[in-house]
Amino acid sequence: MEIVTKTATQARAEFFDLIAAAKYSGQTTKITKNGKAIAKIVADTSPAFNWVAFKKALEDCKAIFTKEDETQIKQVRLDSYKNKYPEW
Repeated sequence: MEIVTKTATQARAEFFDLIAAAKYSGQTTKITKNGKAIAKIVADTSPAFNWVAFKKALEDCKAIFTKEDETQIKQVRLDSYKNKYPEW
C-alpha cells in the first residue's frame, strides 16, 4: 500500500478519517510540516491479547498454591480493604 502524504493542517482537518483509513484499510499517512516529515499514522499490527492462553496460565498457577496459601491471600485482601476504607 502506498503512503499518503498530508500537511499538518490537512491532517488536523481529516484526523478521524485518517485514523479510520489506517484501521480499516491499512493506509499509512505521512504528516509534514514546513516540507519535513514529522509523524506517521499507521495501523496497529500488534496481535490481539490471547485471553484463552492467559486463563490457562492462571489455572496452571493455581496448581502451585495450597489451601493455606489461598486462605492467606484472602486474608491479605480483606486486611488491605480495611486499611483502605476505615470504619467511621
